[in-house]
Amino acid sequence: MAVGVSEAEALSWIEAGVSGYCDPDASLEDLTLAVARVARGEPVTSPDVAAHLLRRARRTSADVLDADETRLTPRESEVVDLVAEGLSNKAIAHRLTIQEQTVKNHVHSILLKFGVHGRGEAAARVRRHQAR
Repeated sequence: MAVGVSEAEALSWIEAGVSGYCDPDASLEDLTLAVARVARGEPVTSPDVAAHLLRRARRTSADVLDADETRLTPRESEVVDLVAEGLSNKAIAHRLTIQEQTVKNHVHSILLKFGVHGRGEAAARVRRHQAR
């Protein structure tokens, strides 16, 4: 880990608009290359700071999914679980003893709440969340 660089520090730098970071022990050549990359508009950071940011992004992504799932109605939660199992609208309707059009309405609502464009994306999102 970069000496003294915490996740909070790295995030505060990003929020402040910092475009690059070099470890204090970076060589003059590394620093020169980093400055040139930043001048071209490329972000530059150390692997350790990048790891901090990736961990935060994963947690944030999980938090967003958790928030999305709490906005689902109990019936939508049932439907999305069955979608994740690979069931068709017709099979879901049969399993839940509701009309197929009702299932379609629930699926449409789920897609809107998750901000995805298809059943496959919604199912993948639920499966990723369940795997945690």
